[in-house]
Amino acid sequence: MLKDKYFKITDCTKEEGQGATYTVSLLSDCKVYDGHFPGEPVCPGVCNIQTVKECAQLLVGEQSLRIQSVKRCRFKTLMTPLAVPQVSIDINATKHDNGYTVTARIYDAQTEYMDFNGEMTP
Repeated sequence: MLKDKYFKITDCTKEEGQGATYTVSLLSDCKVYDGHFPGEPVCPGVCNIQTVKECAQLLVGEQSLRIQSVKRCRFKTLMTPLAVPQVSIDINATKHDNGYTVTARIYDAQTEYMDFNGEMTP
């Protein structure tokens, strides 16, 4: 789990239906940045995907979700915790027989950093 290590949720706004917007602070003192890269931290894509997964878990009330498939995941531009200390995550989870279809995007006021569309199962 990366929550409270890599990122911290500072706000959550539930939307009508199955969505929410999370305001997230990126924690630049996280150990992951020791190898990614010392002195010039860069947010690893795999950590951003894990952040989306953990936000989806909170949204749907599941203790654990597993990413079953990724239909689309685009990293649109570089994200660093020093230049971008806080981002928003719009996330929507639609329930179906086997789990959830999850769509999400990570962005701030000027830039979209990532968008995601995939299937997650409990």
